[in-house]
Amino acid sequence: MAGVDGPGAAARRRAVDQLRGEWRRLLTRRLVQRMLAGTFLAYAAMAVSVGMLHFGPVTPEVVAQAREEVIAAAQANHERCLVASVPTGMTRDQLCPPVPSAETLAIQDLPIPVVPFTMAEHLRPGLVGVLVSLALVMFVVGASSIGAEWTHRTLAVQLTRHPRRVLLTAVKVVVLAGLTAVVTVGAVGVWFVLAWLLQRTRGEAAPFEPGFWADVAALAGRGASLVLLASLFGFALAHLLRGSAAALGVLLGYLVVVETAVRLGNDENRRWLLLTHAAAVLRGGTSFWVDRPWVDSTGEVLPGFDVVVTAAQGAALLTVAVAVLLVASTAAFRLRDVV
Repeated sequence: MAGVDGPGAAARRRAVDQLRGEWRRLLTRRLVQRMLAGTFLAYAAMAVSVGMLHFGPVTPEVVAQAREEVIAAAQANHERCLVASVPTGMTRDQLCPPVPSAETLAIQDLPIPVVPFTMAEHLRPGLVGVLVSLALVMFVVGASSIGAEWTHRTLAVQLTRHPRRVLLTAVKVVVLAGLTAVVTVGAVGVWFVLAWLLQRTRGEAAPFEPGFWADVAALAGRGASLVLLASLFGFALAHLLRGSAAALGVLLGYLVVVETAVRLGNDENRRWLLLTHAAAVLRGGTSFWVDRPWVDSTGEVLPGFDVVVTAAQGAALLTVAVAVLLVASTAAFRLRDVV
């Protein structure tokens, strides 16, 4: 039995060793370490700075100070009005409204410089920002994970130990996907902790609307899938172009030229743009207005129409785009020489 099971056990050990080696190789890259460490530090620094500048508890002292400022400004305006000339047909009382008292000023009418941070109101917008920025970071990480190997010519060395090129690419994709999942869970967890701390120190508790946590979970799931697709897109593009700089250049050119040109056209072709489908995935669906007259079935001329892109359509198009790039880059890797 040992002789029968031996080859299978040996193959499994080789696969595990290859995965471990690729995992160590990815985590020891300085760019990956700096990108991930900088991202988490940036999240913390931004949460602290934004929390200190824009959020704060609305204490009775803050409300009293805002009331005093409003009353002082109103008193100054009233005194200037008393010495101004009265237009014909108006009385002094009509021209100069009375100075409000502290009792007549509602809180919503006061220029309070800060608002309290509440998870019920601010958790989801912050989570969107975290996921969008993380998608950009993981695109760079995915591109550099394979682009650096092309640049430093380490793939040729790896092929001496693992000559099966398709399997080697698959291992790299699996390891990158695993790292992306870990980083995404960590980033979302960090934001939840920071949001809780902001509510404790710079805000106040507020009741959650029904289905709040289900919406947050759905948003986190859609965002995690978008981050994964972004990292694999960067990997596949850099693998195909044999360099992370080339992948970043193509992405920048697409965003500046293609996305801008199509959006300036103001037509329904925007439904095929990558950013449109990324927004649909993250938001759970998106739509845009096309300002072009058309005639409906009743003969009425309408000024334009809405184009709707669902989350499923966005995920499907992005998945197909990433899959095509992965297949193309793997096929090119299999057929071309590695020098």
